[in-house]
Amino acid sequence: MKAVFGITLGALLAMQAAFAQDLQTKATGIEETYCPIKADPKACSSIYIGRLEVVGQPWLTEQLDLALHWDSDDERNRKQLQAELREETVTDEDGVFTAEIVRTARMLGQNDDFAAFELQYYYYAQGAAHGMPAARYAVFDLKQRRAVGLQDILVSPQAKTKLDALQQQAFQRYLQDEQDYSAQDRKDLEGIFPFAATDNWALDKDGLLFTFQPYEVGPYAMGFPQLYIPTDKLRGIVRPEYLKAAASWRAVKADKP
Repeated sequence: MKAVFGITLGALLAMQAAFAQDLQTKATGIEETYCPIKADPKACSSIYIGRLEVVGQPWLTEQLDLALHWDSDDERNRKQLQAELREETVTDEDGVFTAEIVRTARMLGQNDDFAAFELQYYYYAQGAAHGMPAARYAVFDLKQRRAVGLQDILVSPQAKTKLDALQQQAFQRYLQDEQDYSAQDRKDLEGIFPFAATDNWALDKDGLLFTFQPYEVGPYAMGFPQLYIPTDKLRGIVRPEYLKAAASWRAVKADKP
């Protein structure tokens, strides 16, 4: 077969087919504010929604919108956001206590059969020590047009126990390698934050990604502990089609609103 710059025509066609099936996204943002005291424009609560449209895939866009509590009707959406802000804003004899709310979506990656997204949330109530962020993954089957939960990818319900053990082993490596925790540090942490496996998963290149929320398995300063488990450790636990999907996984860069 004829080669072009060292690449066969067959390889070029395969690359073209793969790229042709990449999902295209369009990021947009909207912000609403609520100011109960007109004389004090700084005493306002705010909410920002970073919406992600998946071009040509309205069902997928709708799923992401639902996760962000977004209504497709502009006027109804504005009223709902204003109602949420009023509920989160406290006004009493001591003054106005505002809130900041952020909800965004971004695409992580895909292959021809699946796509993964990250939904990011942030909430801060005035007077609190810090805001509370959260990050949840959402994996979708592009052919069946449905969300895929962790239980869907396991070979059996019993496989969950084995996967939990792999997560715990990966977390111990994370503490040792990335957090520089000694054996005693890890023991002390377990006493304060007993480890529990998460169902917050996403497909990744040649493996699965698991992410924990702040305070879930460690202190707030630890942020979002992220564990990667390669496919060679998941055989017999995760169904073959998902291991195959990880092998052909490709990360994407999300658009910024």
